[in-house]
Amino acid sequence: MARREVELEEERRRQVEVEKQRRLEIEQAKIESERRKREQMQAQEQKLRQKILKNLKTVEEKKAEAQREALRKKLSGKSRLKSAVIMHR
Repeated sequence: MARREVELEEERRRQVEVEKQRRLEIEQAKIESERRKREQMQAQEQKLRQKILKNLKTVEEKKAEAQREALRKKLSGKSRLKSAVIMHR
């Protein structure tokens, strides 16, 4: 009888160890899954930031180009007016 009890106790210990190991593996899998998800989110955030910066830069470049063009037209218009005035004198 004592031998049987020892065997049963050993079997219970093995089952407890197996259950601990299973829980540990599940927890590690959850941690890994969360890490991958966090990395994906960070990569997506970085992509979006780059896209926003690119769009802002494009808008700024277009705005600067429009200002240069307006200034060029304004200056060329003044030059024409001056030359026209000089011709009429």
